[in-house]
Amino acid sequence: MENNRLIIKVDRVTERIRYVCDFVFKQRDIEYSLVFDESPSDFNYTLDGGASELLYNEKLIRRPEFNEELGVYIIDEKEDYLAAIFYVLTRMEEYTATMKDHHDRFTANQSELLAHGILETAVCDRWAERILNKLGIKAENEKYGFEPTFDIDNTYAYRYKRGIRRNLSIMRDRVKNNKERLRERKEVERGAKDPYDKYDQISSIAQQFDTRIFWLVESHGKYDRNLDISLPEHQALIQNLSKDASIGIHPSYKSFCSPTLVNQEKQTLENILGSEIRASRQHFLRFTLPESYKTLLQAGIRNDYSMGFADGIGFRAGTARSFHWYDLLEERITDLIIHPFVYMDGSLNEYLKLTPEESKERIKTLYGEVESYGGTFRFIWHNETIGEYNHWKGWKSVLDYTLSLYHE
Repeated sequence: MENNRLIIKVDRVTERIRYVCDFVFKQRDIEYSLVFDESPSDFNYTLDGGASELLYNEKLIRRPEFNEELGVYIIDEKEDYLAAIFYVLTRMEEYTATMKDHHDRFTANQSELLAHGILETAVCDRWAERILNKLGIKAENEKYGFEPTFDIDNTYAYRYKRGIRRNLSIMRDRVKNNKERLRERKEVERGAKDPYDKYDQISSIAQQFDTRIFWLVESHGKYDRNLDISLPEHQALIQNLSKDASIGIHPSYKSFCSPTLVNQEKQTLENILGSEIRASRQHFLRFTLPESYKTLLQAGIRNDYSMGFADGIGFRAGTARSFHWYDLLEERITDLIIHPFVYMDGSLNEYLKLTPEESKERIKTLYGEVESYGGTFRFIWHNETIGEYNHWKGWKSVLDYTLSLYHE
């Protein structure tokens, strides 16, 4: 290495090569230069020197074969770790996916990473470490962060709900003879605490950890049924929580791939907070590539927190590190920064059907992966899931366990 700078020999400089080298080297505070003459180099990444075509042939989108024995994708019959990282990090497989679930989502069950048993490992970071080891470079101790996040889809179960929605809800509960809900509603309307009102707990967590809250402001739609955002009490709650936590937009289900709707919802939240919103997480984790990310960019969003699965846990993009989104159709590094999460409460309980104790074991393994390979241990909970309510009884212990894992 010349002047502590890694010299990488390439046939030509492409956006793909620059992008993946930034992830492997720059993210680890290793400076590098790309050269394509006869200058001495530390790493020969030419087609004659072991590189596959994937990072040279822009516009190339393919599904390579995975070698189970080597634990990496083989591309053009080459063990090309840089290309493998690019393939997973850009979510190239999702561009060729033909099947989606009923919410138009690419699911964990469709993921190659799950099929190969590596979804719960930070494979991009592991492959990066292999590259460094081959080059004789010892990276500094990996830095890792910790970030609880909350999605507010239903601010309250009963409180402040009035008019037609309240009457229809009561009618439905009576038809179903749901005496428990009828009783709870009466108690809340008489002054009892709403079962979804766990904001003191969220504020307490936010005072201990850097915490993000994503708020759904839409209240009209089959899957967008939050409390009316025009209510002064609703707005006051958001303003109060913003004192301790960073507030982002939770774009509605129906705003899917609509820059106009996302921007309208974003402006609504900005008016309440009196500040600009630059961060979002998709409601229902509903996004498709590249359309959804282009939508966010057009709406002025620069940080997205949706990279993860509803029906699985682990590392959808092979890492817990934040990274710029690479638009494979336009072949460019964009301004949108992707912040992956490693698990969501509903994934554990509702999709995977794990017990709280089983969940803690899986979380411990995921945490160890981030602790070893860097990134941010980021996870999702909801206000209605931390209150021991209905099928969430016993699950507050899982959140408490997660919080107990972190030590600076």
